[in-house]
Amino acid sequence: MAPKSVAAKFVAGVLSIAGGNSLGREGPSVFIGGGISSNLAGLLGVPRRERREASVVGVAAGLASAFNT
Repeated sequence: MAPKSVAAKFVAGVLSIAGGNSLGREGPSVFIGGGISSNLAGLLGVPRRERREASVVGVAAGLASAFNT
């Protein structure tokens, strides 16, 4: 995932929730978790085709954080 899209999703989620929009917190946290872990794997030198595992771990962490578990 492109770092710009992760940052844009974060800013949009914060602004939507702060503005009173009925946006669920699960969607943005799942996307941001997957994006951060995918980009971190890229910084660590993991090949692009193998970043899916890192992305899945980040998605799981984002979902867990949304439900405070």
